[in-house]
Amino acid sequence: MVNVLTLSRRDSLRHALLRAGTSVGWIDVGTIGFGGFSDRAQARQAGEVVAGVVDEWHRRRLQSRPAAWPTPVAADDRIEAAGITIGRLVAPLAVGDGGDGFGIEIGVPPDTWLALRMQLAQQLYAALTDAGLTRDAAPAEASA
Repeated sequence: MVNVLTLSRRDSLRHALLRAGTSVGWIDVGTIGFGGFSDRAQARQAGEVVAGVVDEWHRRRLQSRPAAWPTPVAADDRIEAAGITIGRLVAPLAVGDGGDGFGIEIGVPPDTWLALRMQLAQQLYAALTDAGLTRDAAPAEASA
């Protein structure tokens, strides 16, 4: 896998995820998030894409189930994998270092090393790109 994201430290706990110098997401203790989705439906689609990647990542790498989101999440905002709420949709005003638009956040165990969180973020971004949900996605006419 090609590493396309870089980190920019915001403070001792927060990092911005950058693609070619543009903020596309964030890593905090306990969360990985991506922003810039045009609407709620696109964010929902992104949540479904990352749920599959997170489930597989936990089963393969950690031989465990995904981490549950630590607080209650409204039914319309839940991102679920393996029957567990693992994240949430984020409204535009609450999106962190991910640019304008809607966002998604998924939970990771807070004691997960930054290097592992970054590895997962790379895989998530690649899956979102493959699904046509990032600015790196190939235009539809180019892939036809």
